[in-house]
Amino acid sequence: MALTGRRGRPRREAVIGMAGDKGVFYYDLFYDACCTLSYPESVSLANGLKISLRQVYNWRNRMCFPGIDRALLVIDWVAAGKPVKLVSQREIYESL
Repeated sequence: MALTGRRGRPRREAVIGMAGDKGVFYYDLFYDACCTLSYPESVSLANGLKISLRQVYNWRNRMCFPGIDRALLVIDWVAAGKPVKLVSQREIYESL
């Protein structure tokens, strides 16, 4: 008698609605926020998060995804209208 996979007790599976995957939602929201960044906005975002400009370009080109905490910061920053402030060289020097 060949094994057909129908032997034994039927297993139980959880019924989970997979229609709205929240992970994919945040990926799409993050990448949609990053694809609209101009060069000055990318530079100010890189300086604000203390990361390289290349990293922001990678986000903009959908090459990598940051941690969810940074992704949410970027999404909120773009939703707030991309606020930017000017920081003098003296303030930069004093913060080091």
